[in-house]
Amino acid sequence: MRQDKFKEIKGVKICIVDYDLSLYGGTGTVVASLAKELKKYHSVYLYSITAPVAEYYDKEGIVCYNLDVERKSLLQIRKEYGGKILNYLNNNDIDIVLLIGVSSAIIAQPFFKRTKCRFIYCDHGALANQLNDKKATVIRIMMSLFSDKIVVLTERTYNDYRRILKTPKKKLKVICNPIPQPALESASQCDLGSRKIISAGRFGREKGYDMLVSVAKNVLTKNKDWEWHIYGDGETFEEIRQEIINNGLENQLILKGKTDKLHELYKEYTILVLPSYREGLPMVLLEAQVNNIPIVSFDVVTGPAEIVEDNVNGFLVPMYDIDDMAEKIEILMNDDEKRKDFSSHAMDNIDRFRLQNVIKDWNELFDELLK
Repeated sequence: MRQDKFKEIKGVKICIVDYDLSLYGGTGTVVASLAKELKKYHSVYLYSITAPVAEYYDKEGIVCYNLDVERKSLLQIRKEYGGKILNYLNNNDIDIVLLIGVSSAIIAQPFFKRTKCRFIYCDHGALANQLNDKKATVIRIMMSLFSDKIVVLTERTYNDYRRILKTPKKKLKVICNPIPQPALESASQCDLGSRKIISAGRFGREKGYDMLVSVAKNVLTKNKDWEWHIYGDGETFEEIRQEIINNGLENQLILKGKTDKLHELYKEYTILVLPSYREGLPMVLLEAQVNNIPIVSFDVVTGPAEIVEDNVNGFLVPMYDIDDMAEKIEILMNDDEKRKDFSSHAMDNIDRFRLQNVIKDWNELFDELLK
């Protein structure tokens, strides 16, 4: 199906609803890229429940609305403000609503049948990683029953929905996240002669920065001419900073803080490391690949294995095996030819993540829902 066909669909209005569109991170950059591209074909609305839409969004031609709700219980927000959200959708004749993540789905679910809108639940997590999270599991079951479609990021999560939740096949679709356009536009060959490693992402428990410090201690104490830089901030930032100091690594393992220019910095590095406990579809791996950076990642349940081909463009390390991760990093540090070989294959699997191909999948889904 040719993408130009969708320019013929008149008056399609798409509203992207998220709990907080002010946050900078993997999901935020994905939503920004989707909104910017979708407005070429449709009318796009961004609806943020608790905070203004971030400044890094390209808002030209997009209607942005901030409900500006005080952060509180999701059920309380639903009770007090659900009617306002419903009125907004109806008053603007919205056709399709994209609910980003669990929080927006919980708030919006009661009025699925009180509007002509079609609802797509966008699951940016991984079901297998969150089975013990009762709230996340309950909302996934509810979305399986009441939403018009569920979009997941990986084939593994698609299969888990089918196997564990018995979600009908017709209700599920895999659409991976696109590589952010700024990352593509600034992509270049990384510096394979550099002595610098990079990790990036929000400082939260799931990102595994506690394990990163342990890996770094094994690696950096034996390689004094190397540095390891971490970009991001969040609730565990100070805790990790203190752990780095306690291990005497502050001169080599360096916290660089939050930056919205990360895509311009990848070219300075020669290895990217992802130490997460869990992931959905880690954008940082895709951003590394378009800069031809060799990757070392834990092979967590979803995400890395659909991006990285083990021993071809990176190393997939058994989950949480700190010693093996340190060993794999040192192999790359000490083998120039291995780094060059991995770098030359970095783009082997990149086409399915290109924005134009991802938008084609979304447009086909919209067309299906509007028939």
